[in-house]
Amino acid sequence: MNDIRTILVVLDRPGGEQWALERGKALAAATGAHLHLASFCWLALAENDQVFDTHQRLALQKGAQSERRRWLDGVVLDAGLRAANVSTEVVWTKDIAGWVAEQASAGKADLVVKSVHRSSGTLLHTPLDWQILRTVVAPVWFATGTASARAVLASIDLEHGDDKHQLMNQRVLDASEYFSRVLDAPVHGVHVVETTGFPDSLEGYEVEVLAADAELRSRELLAALVKPYGVEAANVHLAVGHLGPALVEVVRSIAADVLVVGTGARGRIGTFLLGNSAELILAAAPCDVLAIHV
Repeated sequence: MNDIRTILVVLDRPGGEQWALERGKALAAATGAHLHLASFCWLALAENDQVFDTHQRLALQKGAQSERRRWLDGVVLDAGLRAANVSTEVVWTKDIAGWVAEQASAGKADLVVKSVHRSSGTLLHTPLDWQILRTVVAPVWFATGTASARAVLASIDLEHGDDKHQLMNQRVLDASEYFSRVLDAPVHGVHVVETTGFPDSLEGYEVEVLAADAELRSRELLAALVKPYGVEAANVHLAVGHLGPALVEVVRSIAADVLVVGTGARGRIGTFLLGNSAELILAAAPCDVLAIHV
């Protein structure tokens, strides 16, 4: 993973917990990266030409942006940030994910940091976190609460042997190794064997034997994969069960502060298609989640 030079922080609305800002500050201090804070505002009526004329709409927009700018300046002061190390921007848009995706694609952000907001997604409503997860090609750090840099947990997918998933695992481990150095925290590796989907009976085989074989082979593959990264044997974890709950159990058992996962940015066409395992992890993880795209 390349060094982080610019961190884009997606600020929460005024009055909310600014977890992303706190995490962005800590990561910028650890990496020496420049911090760019973006605050988003938008009023539907300011875009409605059937209600207000051009001058009225412009006045509404300017007023909202000026109010947000004053708030943002106060945030910078309260955070004790130095002008030389931080830049700020008030963005007028309702498409936050689209704006962030454009910044990342243009190389203006090596890392995006956003507070995680857990909510259910449906075909008619996709949470902003999921939109960002799917469309932003830069690494995205979803922050929740405070962290103590006790462990970096790399989530490895061994169920798929295609080139894309192998590349994804490599990038997850590269990122985990990078942030372990930045945070001075050990790297752990985990793979979840989802044998819960096996049929109840198989002709000529015992389900229990196949499940045991899957666990044994997965453990061997996982150990071989993480060995070049210097992951200690005690830090290699194999979990069995459903992906979300199994990962949560490992996260809590080692007190991990960040869970590194791989995902594929699917772009606008896939914005309303659900089912990505990274989304399931994001919804369940009791710690920060760093999404690495392939």
